[in-house]
Amino acid sequence: MTGSPPRRPAGRWTTAALAAAAALAAWELLDRPPAPDAPAPVDSPASLAARIEGGLAGVERLFLASERRAVAVAESVAPRVLEAVPRPTASREDRAALFEVLGRALGEEQDGISGAAVVDGAGHPLAWWGRIFLGPRAPPPGGRPSTRVIQTNVYKVLAAEIPLTGPGGETSAALRVYAPFHSNLPLHNRFLRRWDFEDEAEAALGLERVNVRYGERAEETEPPRDPLSGHAPLLGSLGDLHGRIEITLRPAAEREALARGERSRWRRGAAAILLAALLLGGLPLRRLPAGAPREAARAASVLLLRLALHLLGVPSGPRGGEILDPSAFSVTLAGGLLRTPLDALLTAAAGGAAALFLSRALPRPGAPLPAPARAAALLGAAGVAALGGAAWIGLSRLGACQSR
Repeated sequence: MTGSPPRRPAGRWTTAALAAAAALAAWELLDRPPAPDAPAPVDSPASLAARIEGGLAGVERLFLASERRAVAVAESVAPRVLEAVPRPTASREDRAALFEVLGRALGEEQDGISGAAVVDGAGHPLAWWGRIFLGPRAPPPGGRPSTRVIQTNVYKVLAAEIPLTGPGGETSAALRVYAPFHSNLPLHNRFLRRWDFEDEAEAALGLERVNVRYGERAEETEPPRDPLSGHAPLLGSLGDLHGRIEITLRPAAEREALARGERSRWRRGAAAILLAALLLGGLPLRRLPAGAPREAARAASVLLLRLALHLLGVPSGPRGGEILDPSAFSVTLAGGLLRTPLDALLTAAAGGAAALFLSRALPRPGAPLPAPARAAALLGAAGVAALGGAAWIGLSRLGACQSR
């Protein structure tokens, strides 16, 4: 007679996971803000100077990355334009050829580039691709490669310009490539993108404030007197002066509080993932009675895992495409669990998995149900389907309304 196999004790990974969860809990209790009467942390003058210099260099680096991308696109497209039309004019044949070569060279989409145009000597467009920005302050083309900032009532755009020099050495036109970096829109959605270079630089570099003053008047601005602030000229990669960068650092106490909050968020999320992994692993569930208690615990572990991912900010990413874009499916319900299409998909998957686990605990009839019971079950299923469909339509309308 063969006996039942002995139970395996909890593995080492279970012990390690429990120890890690305990360590995270202890760290959470110990990582507390200082007492109210404790002296606030301050930065030394040398540290402040280094951080200001690093912040200014970081803002310039982010700006120049966008500028170099626009310049690279302009430099790659200009020879193809001259090959197709050596001396661009306003004739119908030349303009048709220019439209065609721009479409072939740039394709359907360019990362960070909104449009390109071939302009004549007065700055008037002969042909264009995508969305172009002329603006009342856009001057005629110059005689050398350059970059400039064009400001309209709504947008601030970086324009990279390459002169189109014909076979005889004459320059009668230029190619401009436009890279928007700021938009002053009262709303934004998947079709109206919101750009704010200063906000993006603040988030990327951890700065209190970033202000870029464009134009020649920027050099005349009084230097900041705040010891946490600094400024520097903003020079383009081709030597053009765009304006002035002004930054303000966060105080040391505020930086400590933000770092402490970020550490706490990661600890809570990691602890929740460990707990969900233990539950999904099935080791603690073996001690629960089979049926409803065990399946309810499994359903709770799936929902706990989804909550843990949300606490950790997963999924996230500013350049993940529409699936990670809040403006593509912007719903403020459920504390951000429906913030992006991928968030909504993960939340729906977790809810579906939890419903599947709970359904396994439902009693299974041994004999066929009588006709009235079957009819009642059918009506109930139809009602649940109708309510689910109505909820889905309402959620979709809410998402569309909030994303406009």
